[in-house]
Amino acid sequence: MTHRFQTLLLAGAVLLALCSAADAAAKAAAKSAKSTPGPGLGPEESIELPAGDWVEVLPFVIPARDGLFKSGREEWKRQGSNIITAPRGQGASVLTIPVVPRGSYQLEVKFVTASADGYVHIFLPAGKGSTALALCDEASRAAYSTGPDETVHGISGLEAIDGKNAHVNGTGRKLTLPAKKSHVAEATVKRDDDKGRVTITVTLDGERVVRWSGKQEILLAVHQRHRRHLGLAVKAMPVSFASVRLKMLSGKAHAELPEKPKPPGKTPGGLRFKIRRVAP
Repeated sequence: MTHRFQTLLLAGAVLLALCSAADAAAKAAAKSAKSTPGPGLGPEESIELPAGDWVEVLPFVIPARDGLFKSGREEWKRQGSNIITAPRGQGASVLTIPVVPRGSYQLEVKFVTASADGYVHIFLPAGKGSTALALCDEASRAAYSTGPDETVHGISGLEAIDGKNAHVNGTGRKLTLPAKKSHVAEATVKRDDDKGRVTITVTLDGERVVRWSGKQEILLAVHQRHRRHLGLAVKAMPVSFASVRLKMLSGKAHAELPEKPKPPGKTPGGLRFKIRRVAP
């Protein structure tokens, strides 16, 4: 009788242990399911984007946070799934996209301009350097100064190659960019990090407009918070961006969200959000 009682007691203990283990596993599974990142991310998180697939990156943008200039962040707004901006006067509105491509990639940007007077800039990280693709209509009245008594109008191309803009660096050309019509710009950035070189090819509405190859380090785009990130800028006209899609051809890309704000008193001016820098 005693032996039978001990056997039953042992069996009960084993059963109890199995139930406890199963319960713990169920709780762990539920917790894991809750913490699986969805379309958005939590504070201080960074996710790796799928390689080889087109990924829409506009959902990672928070306009009030990612506008470059504090005074102009209200110029970037969401309108449904689109992001729109309307710069004041001849000023530029600049937006950092919190995505860092670390390798070769393709970037597709769909947009509509409200007029033919300004510029659309698309920032293209390229290893040790970064450039800006400037797009405008040949009749654009927006201009930039090239000297004390000279200005340039209506030139599209890659900017800031070895300190020279599109009109003198060999990539400049006149384009037709009709207003109130959907346009698609696609850039292919192929990096050769062993040799420190990069080749950039750009099409606009299916027509090739730029092909440049050279050293990564001579590329330096202006108006960027962090030159490793993707970004957009608009000058002198309202623009609506319907889509910005990224496809990694090699390497990896990460999407980021801001770090936690520092406690009051430790950061001048109160709380601030930062986008973390990520090594190339």
